[in-house]
Amino acid sequence: MSDKKVAIADSRSGVSPREDDMRLELLPAIVKSLERDGYEVVVVIDDDLLVRIEESEHADVLRNVTIEHVPSQANSAELLLDLAYEADATVVSNDSFEEYQSRYPWILQRRIPYRVFQGEVYLDPEELMGVF
Repeated sequence: MSDKKVAIADSRSGVSPREDDMRLELLPAIVKSLERDGYEVVVVIDDDLLVRIEESEHADVLRNVTIEHVPSQANSAELLLDLAYEADATVVSNDSFEEYQSRYPWILQRRIPYRVFQGEVYLDPEELMGVF
């Protein structure tokens, strides 16, 4: 990785087909927002979503990112947090990782939640103040 700031985008499995469809639509917007903010992007992704993205109109989103594959039986949250720790990276996720905070106490300072409004991803929810 370069000297750029690094962000790890959380694209872990949804639990329903609707959530999987949402992941397919959100991931490109999250990646574009991170790149626009000057981040080198790493995406933690499972096989199913990777194949779905490669087969969609969003395939170009994978061109400039590093992909970290989540093995089928792996704990994807731990994998994501271990990668973030090793890379001194920011984690972009709406998961609070509450059950991991004792093992990864830095997550409270290095996690960026996001919000989606009218098809745009906002990495700083305060950017939405005054929009409504």
